[in-house]
Amino acid sequence: MASLLKLETSTESSYVKWVSKQGYEAIKVNKRGWPDRLTVLDYGYSFYIEFKREGKVDKFGKRKGEKMQKFRHDELRKRGIHVYLVDDIFAAKEILNYELAWSKKLSTIFKSFREYKL
Repeated sequence: MASLLKLETSTESSYVKWVSKQGYEAIKVNKRGWPDRLTVLDYGYSFYIEFKREGKVDKFGKRKGEKMQKFRHDELRKRGIHVYLVDDIFAAKEILNYELAWSKKLSTIFKSFREYKL
């Protein structure tokens, strides 16, 4: 009997709960072609994650919506925005840990927004 592939919504839900427990936000993006979640960290730093069905990571098909996703992800990356595709919770957690380390390095370079007086 073939094993059932885990749905992307299951991984996405697990990620959202885990991010929340860490004290951060994983905001749902409801705009066609955009990655599924924007994860907001400290120091004004954020990144996107696109959740794919298990076994489909880094694979875009020929459907119109997937072509639009690939285009949008490429455009975001050209602007220096980190965009990831994941198909399991372990990869998503690893990405969050990497991005947390990256954002903490930025804190030594930039002042937080609240330190600036407008």
